[in-house]
Amino acid sequence: MEPLSIQPGTLIHGVGTSVRKDSKNPPVVRDRNTDQNWEAQPYSDNLEFLVPAEDVEVVLFAGPTMLDVVRRFNLYNGGGALPPRWGLGFWHRVSALFSDKEVNDEVAEFEKREFPLSVIGLEPGWMSRSYQWDRTRFPEPEKFLKGLNDKDIKANVWINPYVSPDGELYDKIEPYTGSHTVMVWNRA
Repeated sequence: MEPLSIQPGTLIHGVGTSVRKDSKNPPVVRDRNTDQNWEAQPYSDNLEFLVPAEDVEVVLFAGPTMLDVVRRFNLYNGGGALPPRWGLGFWHRVSALFSDKEVNDEVAEFEKREFPLSVIGLEPGWMSRSYQWDRTRFPEPEKFLKGLNDKDIKANVWINPYVSPDGELYDKIEPYTGSHTVMVWNRA
């Protein structure tokens, strides 16, 4: 694969999905857990990145399917690593708004039916918008996780790698952020 030659100062568009903070047409802020109008792919400006130095190599991976893209990325980086044994077992994801009780009820159903379960996946609803457990649904997260581990079940928590404008961290980190928001949060 030939590296793409990019001159310093070149602006590249269409790399991903995002919205500039100073956008004249920002999307509406919606809560993915409770707003039925939330969309996984809302309107956005295109993400751009600036190559501010000489001799930067940018490698783009493309293919007719996402699987081809991932295969090419994997091969470029030397192939994959063997996952831990539990990672090869059965994974089950629960609803985004499940509580610890509902997750444990789901695990109990697997046990009742003698169906092996290696990993229980929690959608982003487990967190309260900014990397913190939603204490209304998971009042004792340490106890919850220990209970799963005691049954040899791993917890896989899906995070949204961004901070909500309604979260307590937003104002603290905002001065250190770049020029774009992510596709889900935008402050008007």
